[in-house]
Amino acid sequence: MTLIYELRRSGKKSDVAAICSGMAQGDALWVETV
Repeated sequence: MTLIYELRRSGKKSDVAAICSGMAQGDALWVETV
């Protein structure tokens, strides 16, 4: 949720959040405002 709040606060249109889960596994989330 922090990513969405920061997008709104800064006026950006999109951003990416990434996390390392360990054991060579990673996930990413692309968020775009409409």
